[in-house]
This record gives sequence, C-alpha cells and structure tokens, in this order.
Amino acid sequence: MFFAVFLSIDSGAKQNVTDGIGMEWVTDEGYISTGSTLKVPALPNPGQEALTTARYFPGDWSKSCYVLPAVGGKTYLVRVGILHGEAPELPLPVEFNFTINSNYWFTFSLIVGDRGLLYPFLKEAIFYNQRDHIDVCVTRAAQGIPWISTLELRQMPEGTYSIAKSENMLMYALYRYNMGIKVENEVVVRWPDDLYDRVWYPADLAEFPKGERVSNSTEIFVLTDPLPGYNLPPYAVMKDALVGPDLTFDWPLWKETEAVHIVTYHQRMTNASEHFLVGFEKSMTVVNLTDYHAIQLMWSQNISAPTVNITIVGSALDNGDAVLNAMEVYGISEIDSTFTFDGDGKW
Repeated sequence: MFFAVFLSIDSGAKQNVTDGIGMEWVTDEGYISTGSTLKVPALPNPGQEALTTARYFPGDWSKSCYVLPAVGGKTYLVRVGILHGEAPELPLPVEFNFTINSNYWFTFSLIVGDRGLLYPFLKEAIFYNQRDHIDVCVTRAAQGIPWISTLELRQMPEGTYSIAKSENMLMYALYRYNMGIKVENEVVVRWPDDLYDRVWYPADLAEFPKGERVSNSTEIFVLTDPLPGYNLPPYAVMKDALVGPDLTFDWPLWKETEAVHIVTYHQRMTNASEHFLVGFEKSMTVVNLTDYHAIQLMWSQNISAPTVNITIVGSALDNGDAVLNAMEVYGISEIDSTFTFDGDGKW
C-alpha cells in the first residue's frame, strides 16, 4: 500500500500542534521568511484549530513565497486555508492572488459584511511536480493585505490524476462531492477516512434535487493500492450513492475557467441498475456495473459557457436507475515550467 507523504503547515503558529482529528501541524518556520503573525478571534471547529493563526504580509511586499520540500517526478495535492475571522489586522475589502511554481492558481477576495468572514475558505490544486521543491506564493492584487492561515502538501499515489502528468496540467478543484451522504448529517470526508486527505463535501439536496440517497446493503470492494489511471476514492464515499432514473444537472463554473476535467465514480448499489448512461456535453458512455467493483469515468474539454452539463440517466437495457457515488470537477490550465527567480518580487 502507498503511504501518502503529508506536510501540514500552521501559518503564524508559535509551536507544533495536533488538531482534533489527529492531524499533526508544524509551524511555518523555515518555509518562509517574510510577513508577520496574528491570532484570529474566531473559535474553531474540531479539526480546524490550525486556522486560529495566520501569517499576513503588510508593507510593500509584492510577492511572498513558501518554499516546500518535494520530490521531482511526483504528483502533489496542495491545499490553502484562509480564515479572516474578523482579525483587526486584516482590513476589508481585500483581493490577492496565489501561484504555484509561478503559475496562476486563484484570486481570493472578501468584502465588509461577507458571510465568509467567519468561515474557512479551502482551495486545492493537483499537479505533477518536476522540481525538488514547490513554491506557493501570495501576490498583491487590487487592494488590501494578503494573508494565509494554513498550507498543506500531500504526495499522491503514482498513476492517480494522470492528466496532471500526461498533459502537464494544473488541476484546480472546483467541486468534489460525496453524492450519497445525506446533507443533514453535515459529514465532510477527509483523512483518516481518505488516506490521501482529499476533502469530499456532502452534496446539497437543493443543488441536486433529483434522485434518492441510498446506502449499500452489500459489501463492496474498494481499491486501496495504486492502479494506473485510477484515483482511489475512499470507502467512506463509495458506500453511499445518489440513485434515480435521471440525475442530469448543470454545474456553474468560475468565470476564468477555459477548460475542465471531470471525474465521476460509480459503484453497483443494492436494488439499482447494472446499466445506465453517463455523458458530458452530450458525449454518452454506457456504464456496465456487473460486479461490485467501482467504475471511474473521465472527460477533459475546453469550455466557453458559464455552466457545464453532465447527463446521468437510466438505460433502456434494464429500465433501471442510474448511480452516482461521487464526482470531481477541476478547472485545468497548462503549466509553464519557468522557474521562479529572486527578481520576481520580495521573498
């Protein structure tokens, strides 16, 4: 079995800590040399203790970078956590950017009165690293003082998220949903249930009104060892599903999204159909769940519309229901392998 390599940085912290779910966090000493530290007034939920501190970057710093140790030729997941928490050191409105190895990742913004003031914002990216380190940088944008609460690095198993390597793509997560969990349970699946610490959010019934949430009454088989091209979704996600004759829906996209990569996961469920159709932008595929092994489907495509359509419907072969256990939607952009140089900004 592959054992993921974790680095969890509690930005601005004075000492290493272990949070409420058993994750070990280290201070950012040695990973960055700029900025000041602050304490966030907001009280954390279990597992969010690391978000109560932050490193912020006042003054005239145009760019500040964390330099993380890494192995060339490996695929990594990078996750940034941002919590304002009504910290007086962080005036609003604010807007700033994040880059990975000099490649644009995303822009964060917040205004006075925004409900996001008291809620953590988590953003993930997956990419194939070719260097012995990874630069995650914060750069100033239109206004305000940038900051960062947490920074996490996870080495992924060989063969997972293969487009990152084969197409040299930066995959920035737009959605990752556990479709079968009842949203009133408010269960977010991550480590230790996901060995690679991806964050799977429960699908909101308001966003997915079609279908019924069901749990499998039959033991299912879920791969835990790497298999080329397979992303290893965890058992905690695959044991439940959204089931119905028509699970078609549209996803809103970021305005800057020019291309998407979509992954859907399907596991045969008790009393559900063995056959159904799955399609992305009208390109249909017949799914055949003849045993209890999961099936993963993937699409990548340039996109110009503000939404993307995914069709999941029952098949005329047995007039049964379609099944959707989980799905991931990524924006993708080609990586520029140009290195970051000291002249790019103050570090």
